[in-house]
Amino acid sequence: MKKIFFFNSIIVIFIIIFIEIIIRSFGIVSLQGVDKKAIYLDAGTILHKPNLVFKAFGKKIKTDEFGFRIPFEKFEYDKKLKTILFLGDSVTFGHGVDEKNSFVGKLRNNISKNLKNTAVAGYHIQDYSVSLKRYHLLFLDIDEVIVILCLNDILLEAG
Repeated sequence: MKKIFFFNSIIVIFIIIFIEIIIRSFGIVSLQGVDKKAIYLDAGTILHKPNLVFKAFGKKIKTDEFGFRIPFEKFEYDKKLKTILFLGDSVTFGHGVDEKNSFVGKLRNNISKNLKNTAVAGYHIQDYSVSLKRYHLLFLDIDEVIVILCLNDILLEAG
């Protein structure tokens, strides 16, 4: 009985290892998360690097000259239009979905305004304040700011 259990365990382990090798060899499953080369720390706040194409949660992402998420198609901000600045975390950024399917992307197709998606995964309430000050000084054309807060952004950690 012990021999049967031992040999069956060895066979199951080899099958799992074999399947893992096949999956990785053919790229059937992509690793999830954000490419570490795509982010940097500035004044204690995480930002996306500008003018970059990288993978985040299995999707290709493109950033503009400020590190904001933009569509892959030829894209430019229209200086004649008003600007809405979006502050948020991964929900606002749209991790795991194409830009056109994120809610900012859907808005981009339905309203005539420049939408600047400044969102970065992992932001907390303190990051919004720092970012708002940074972008207020950087952009004089901001007409509206929309802050998207999720429950994990506003909960204070127990100390």
